[in-house]
Amino acid sequence: HFTISAEFEDGTIGIPSSYSVAVYGTAARLDSAASAVVGIAAGDARLGVRIGSIAKDIPIQVVEVGLRIDRDTLALAVGSVDTVIISTNEAQSRQLRTGLLWRSTNKQIIQPLDSLSGGVRALGTGVAQIIVDGYGQTIGLPVVTYAPIASLRRTGEQRPEFAVPEGLQTTVGAEAVTDNGAAVPSAPQRWTVADTNIATYDRRRGTLTARREGSTTVTVRTPSVPAQSWRVRVVNATFSIVAPPAYLAIGESRQL
Repeated sequence: HFTISAEFEDGTIGIPSSYSVAVYGTAARLDSAASAVVGIAAGDARLGVRIGSIAKDIPIQVVEVGLRIDRDTLALAVGSVDTVIISTNEAQSRQLRTGLLWRSTNKQIIQPLDSLSGGVRALGTGVAQIIVDGYGQTIGLPVVTYAPIASLRRTGEQRPEFAVPEGLQTTVGAEAVTDNGAAVPSAPQRWTVADTNIATYDRRRGTLTARREGSTTVTVRTPSVPAQSWRVRVVNATFSIVAPPAYLAIGESRQL
């Protein structure tokens, strides 16, 4: 898109009352209604402007690029709205706001708000795809929709603050639940550890590994509900057998 302005003899700058614009070269064309230059094929062109006897032109370089979606998967609660952003895969990426058409593979699950903006609304639970067509390309975004959640419920370690001996692991987890307490396994979760030098978290296994002595915080977040956090102290501990027996008779057992 372009705008035309002129500097007048009195030093003011404004839009001239009349001017002409043209695109020279086969790599691009002029869309005068939208005041835009449209790339047609890889190559060079020029945008020329003339106001009376004064002419100005700038070079245009049309390059082949691909479309890129701002995420790998869209997870959305039923009734929620989100905006999917499409950009180019250039080194200096540009967000595309025009020239795209949006559609859904299942309008009962996910529905574009319109055919142009990238806004989508989740209508029912399930799996579908958002399809984007534009600039001679078609790309898809997998969508998972889930029941609205009311809270996060701790699993594994229940205490909000606990200690773990250095080098050992413990189970830390959370599940999203609805108003009636039903679990929502498809709800997205984002886990963070404030200081990964002290402890690390493996979401796939649901385990927290103590690395070195100190304190840190583990937090899980799911959209639209309060986060859950655990305060973890990694301690330098040694182990010993509690109340070792003086002797054991043959056949006798003892719990240590």
